[in-house]
Amino acid sequence: MPVAAHAPFAENAGLQVIGTASHRSTNLQAYALITAHLQLQHKVLDLGSGRGHLSRRIGQWFTSRGAQASQVLASDIATEGFQASEVPFQAVDFNRSLPFTDASFDLVYSIEVFEHLHRPYDTLAQCYRILKPGGRLVVSTPNILQLGSRLRFFFTGFYDLYEPPSSRMENAGRICGHVMPLHIAYYAYSLRSLGFGEVHYHTDRLKKGARVLRWLLLPILSFAQWRFKRHVLRYDAQVFAENAEILELMGSADFLTSRSLMFVATKPLG
Repeated sequence: MPVAAHAPFAENAGLQVIGTASHRSTNLQAYALITAHLQLQHKVLDLGSGRGHLSRRIGQWFTSRGAQASQVLASDIATEGFQASEVPFQAVDFNRSLPFTDASFDLVYSIEVFEHLHRPYDTLAQCYRILKPGGRLVVSTPNILQLGSRLRFFFTGFYDLYEPPSSRMENAGRICGHVMPLHIAYYAYSLRSLGFGEVHYHTDRLKKGARVLRWLLLPILSFAQWRFKRHVLRYDAQVFAENAEILELMGSADFLTSRSLMFVATKPLG
């Protein structure tokens, strides 16, 4: 659920403010989740850095404590537009194997990127590979299960924050470049399959329209969720047990109304 954002340390002091394509609430929550797990000796990968807004902020987290901004490595499919020159940058195609050795990073974060990927399960596997034991993966992606998104899909066939997709490369970073509408159950499946241990799910801004819909539909939603859980339990008790936590989250007020799905997954120590 939402985590309180940390106050920035000398935010953008002496540096150009870098714009961001992500929503402000998503960036605040991402910053809080990332810095909650940072230590001064950590090596961090920004997977899909865009213009470098979070790369710069995380670099400042290190420099404000006497460490180096170079402990953050920014990466994206192209170098054009990256503005955080104090942070090293590497061009990476996320739809291929990541060009990093095993157990290279203590923390990998990817904010509003996975919805753009053709092979998100493979990219999650690559993240697992390059994390050190005990390392953490922080991800945010649009929450297609929020009620406004479900209603939009019912009427148009497209979820909220998804437009008819474009195959033109110049559109890859736009909303029409969102080509992978996965929801929490499928991310949870992948994280379990890969062997991630502790996983915590979070949300960012709760959308007013979705909150209104939830109150209007609460009796129907509660009954439907109860019936579906019974269906899964009768289908296969082991499948139900495997998904019990996720089914509860899918029916919770936060995940029915939040703009984004966010999670922090930890690679086991041994």
